[in-house]
Amino acid sequence: VGACFRVESHLTTYLQYLVATLAVVVSWIVIFTKYGNSCVTVPPGAVQKRSSVISEAPAFVCSVSNGMVMFWLTALMGAVISAIYLAWSMKVYIRSRTETELLRYQEPWQLAQSLADDAAAEQARAAKQLHSKLMASMPRDATWAAQGAAQF
Repeated sequence: VGACFRVESHLTTYLQYLVATLAVVVSWIVIFTKYGNSCVTVPPGAVQKRSSVISEAPAFVCSVSNGMVMFWLTALMGAVISAIYLAWSMKVYIRSRTETELLRYQEPWQLAQSLADDAAAEQARAAKQLHSKLMASMPRDATWAAQGAAQF
């Protein structure tokens, strides 16, 4: 869900799950490495006949089964590491994509702000012109009175 809808918090939780899964896989590899050689398979009839072929059979059977277990656990570990890499890459992509989208949404607001600034500057210019025209149209005595009133 986090990858489809680009929700970073869901991917963070999934990454934590994958790291825990990797820890479990590594612990199983350690357990099988430590205790995997304790195989005591005895083929039928090995007690009566002690030939070298029969005594090597348990070692071969145990080696093959241990080898298969280690191979598939290593393959599983590789798959989990690949999933961690993909999820981490998607998380980085979502973070950069979110920043890019925020910049895209910022542009219309910057345009509106610049238009509002231009309108306010035009309004201030018009008010200044109106004030100067008003002052120019007033008689000289009223001008002095208006300036004196403006000082207080």
